[in-house]
Amino acid sequence: MLKFYILISSNVGALLRHFSPHYAGLSYDDAEVVINTKDEEFERDAIHFCEEHGIVYHITESNGTPAKGKNELLKIFEASDNEYCVQIDGDDYLTPHGVWLYKKIARSTTVPDAICLHNQISLCSAGEIFDGSREVRRFFTIEWDNLDYEDMFAKMVQKGLPSSDAERYVDYHKDYYTKQQKYCEKNDAHCRVVFMSKKAAKYKFPEDLTIGEDTIQFYHLKDAHMRKELTMVCNDEAPATYIYNQLDGWGTVFKHTKAYTEWGWMGDFNEWVEILETQGKLHEKALPELRVHYTEGFVLDDLETAGLCRYEKEGLYVDLPANATQESINYHLIANGQSIEK
Repeated sequence: MLKFYILISSNVGALLRHFSPHYAGLSYDDAEVVINTKDEEFERDAIHFCEEHGIVYHITESNGTPAKGKNELLKIFEASDNEYCVQIDGDDYLTPHGVWLYKKIARSTTVPDAICLHNQISLCSAGEIFDGSREVRRFFTIEWDNLDYEDMFAKMVQKGLPSSDAERYVDYHKDYYTKQQKYCEKNDAHCRVVFMSKKAAKYKFPEDLTIGEDTIQFYHLKDAHMRKELTMVCNDEAPATYIYNQLDGWGTVFKHTKAYTEWGWMGDFNEWVEILETQGKLHEKALPELRVHYTEGFVLDDLETAGLCRYEKEGLYVDLPANATQESINYHLIANGQSIEK
């Protein structure tokens, strides 16, 4: 059995997204809410929301960090009768395609222990911070050859940072990107694990990291996969299953970095990665890619955030997800293929 666990520490209104038909469209029975906060007023409001809608909820111990909340969530999952979980940060949300896909995977005969995201989709402000405009970005997908550290330094100084701080932060970025290019998936500078089995849930998040805890957990799970302790796959987010929402002004990263001007967290994160590297727990080899068989009746609504892939053969084409099996591509080329315009 699969359960969708929603971790929330602020902004009760964000809970609506997970159940709204205009967003994820989860049913109340499919989800459980994990309330992890030090704000007593918010806790009362969150409890009221859950009780009003008949949603199972849990009050958990909080130290103010995302990692603590995520670990509490995993403990709840481990103690449950559910075989698999999808972990969702409260301000983020799934697409209808994501809900359909993770349910399909949990029902399949061969279920991976962990699924991480490649080419993760983010919603970001397109203009002034939080002015209501938005753009869809592959926020963690990096063109390594286009990294310009001189320009990065100049922009930091332009924002008012002392040159000494800017130099130190640029060095953090160089170290960060060098390691992520080597050990993360493909062109990703960060990987989030969303789907886990009980076996995967024993790998917890580092609670002394405020930012980057997702990637450290990812590295531990990838190491477990390479040691054949569990199975892990990577899903190409075309179309998106999970939306990393940066439109709300109270996000942890925004607050902790003082609107993306303070990069001390990256030095702490780099130290964690260096320890894992020394321990031999980081691997350059890429994870296997998730492959899904699409016949009829699947859901492709990704809330208009990312496109499908076009497959062509013998004058016909069909648009399907990047994770489609060759068998299902061939099926749809014959059943639903359209002629390629000359």
